[in-house]
Amino acid sequence: MRVWNELTPFFTYGPLLGSEKFEAAAKIALWREESPRYIADLLIRAAWCCVSEGDPEAERFFRRKAAWKFEEALSGFDDIEKDERAVITYLIGELWRRIGDIQQAKIWFDKVPDEITDIETQQWIMYAAEMQRDNPREWFS
Repeated sequence: MRVWNELTPFFTYGPLLGSEKFEAAAKIALWREESPRYIADLLIRAAWCCVSEGDPEAERFFRRKAAWKFEEALSGFDDIEKDERAVITYLIGELWRRIGDIQQAKIWFDKVPDEITDIETQQWIMYAAEMQRDNPREWFS
């Protein structure tokens, strides 16, 4: 019934944009009680589609929702493998930075070193987090 009521109206207006397809997939995943990590992955893909669709407001909307879901996944400890936690922590910081919330981004970039499990293979994550924390507007746009 939810699909009929909430998703079917999208299909009456012609072909869906990529972001709309990922948004619909995220809604279905939420209804099916999929993991927060899985839902976050769908939401970040919707944000990426918004970039090519030229919709910065929707991009920020989906980045924010993805950040919250990644945060939820990290807080559960079962959804993210131990050796992936540093990358996901960095990704949350990067999402907040791209949304424009520099304070929130710095908080997450500061958490990256605590999540490192192998300094040799994950040193790049620490370096990227340090660079973003110290120069949040100078790096990637």
